[in-house]
Amino acid sequence: YQDKGFGANSFYTPKYPNQYEATKTFLGSAGFEKSWQHLALKAAGYYRKHTDRFELFRSNPASWYSGHNYHATDVYGVKLSGSCFYQWGKTDAGVELRREEILSNRLGSPLADSVRVWGENVYYTMGDSRNHMVVFVTQNFYIDKFSFSLGGQYNHSNKFDDVLTWGIDLSYGLFQHLRPFASVNRSFRLPTFTDLYYQGPTNTGNPNLKAEFATTFESGLKMNQNNFMAEMALFYRSGADIIDWVKEPNQTVWTTVNYTQ
Repeated sequence: YQDKGFGANSFYTPKYPNQYEATKTFLGSAGFEKSWQHLALKAAGYYRKHTDRFELFRSNPASWYSGHNYHATDVYGVKLSGSCFYQWGKTDAGVELRREEILSNRLGSPLADSVRVWGENVYYTMGDSRNHMVVFVTQNFYIDKFSFSLGGQYNHSNKFDDVLTWGIDLSYGLFQHLRPFASVNRSFRLPTFTDLYYQGPTNTGNPNLKAEFATTFESGLKMNQNNFMAEMALFYRSGADIIDWVKEPNQTVWTTVNYTQ
């Protein structure tokens, strides 16, 4: 459990310096593991609740200010995974089911029935939810001094297009304590509820956002000798449909877009 309050100057906009935010977070999880000689299974369930109160004006609000922003998010799901071990490698596979929900007085679509904010004389009047299913498989090979792995992940959401991501990693034990490595990975990120729905005096969300994608290339050297560890790496990241806040030269409001150029 976590309960925090803090100044939020320039967190969302530098225009109003006297900003404040208060958050509460509750986390819980439970799991089960079972191992055999060449097989291991894991099952887990988790729940996270987060509440947020954002004050654009901590004191002396402007005449047009309609009140603070209140949000409550619930994220819960289950995971099931298994690993199979061989002399020459390992196979990992699993599935995750996850649901995300939000209640807010600013973010989402209008609710049929409003919900009172606990401890406040304010009501959540908007909300949204989305479901996710993730299926992944990873294969690791250990051959002599080589270590090679490749994996794929299928991501399904009821609110966004299906996505397939993947990764390839290779390393070689050049010397006893020195290992060069290289990797290429394809990743993605879904827009947050804030990206989609936020409305403020200087920012406005975009409900038509799509997922953003990135391909990352990395190579380098790892050294591990006794109590000394060091790593040197170079990486290059190429993105597509990157989600960002953009303001046109003739506009005063920042808007979220899938940035293509």
